[in-house]
Amino acid sequence: MAIVQNTLIGRTRQSVGGTTFSKWKGSNVLRSKASSVKNPKTDGQVSNRAQMTGIVAYARAILFFIQLGLNEVSKNMSQYNSFVKFNKGLIDFSTGVITAGRETEIVATKGSLEPLKNFVCSAAMTTGLQIEWDTIGYNPLTSMTDTILCYVYNKNTQELTGYITAATRANGTINITKTFNSGDELVVFGGVTKVGNTKQSDSKFVEITVA
Repeated sequence: MAIVQNTLIGRTRQSVGGTTFSKWKGSNVLRSKASSVKNPKTDGQVSNRAQMTGIVAYARAILFFIQLGLNEVSKNMSQYNSFVKFNKGLIDFSTGVITAGRETEIVATKGSLEPLKNFVCSAAMTTGLQIEWDTIGYNPLTSMTDTILCYVYNKNTQELTGYITAATRANGTINITKTFNSGDELVVFGGVTKVGNTKQSDSKFVEITVA
């Protein structure tokens, strides 16, 4: 940096060649311009951006669902940010989708309520999902009026879908109508939310293939 006082220069603030004029403490200042800019596209930055792009797409697809499913654990952040926090590392940065083999780790419901017991599911192309769980064997303080939450990841289409159902823990079964293709590989997750939606449970999951 050089301080230049010259009546011909005056209060110049532009660049000439490899130098830039500016004002500093009332004086004309001459600075050399950077000859090169550090490339911001490091491997780590590229990976992080790809992961963020992928997880944001999933979060937006089921935003209505995670606003409920992650309500209890999102005390100091939004449910959207909680979903990104829990799932960002699952994204394959080269493809932008959930990494193969890690589909069962998706978190869209989480909390302190007792999880469902013996969660099972079957699926057919035209009738959709038939989901069942136990209605007995829970802690005496567990409410049987907890509402069932379900989300499904299709490995073939990379689609993530959330369902806020009308069923309760006491019902023991529910049908979810959705069309699949024969051979679709699904990960079906089930959790619950308390009346008033103040508390939720962690999810149980089952992996199935559409008949």
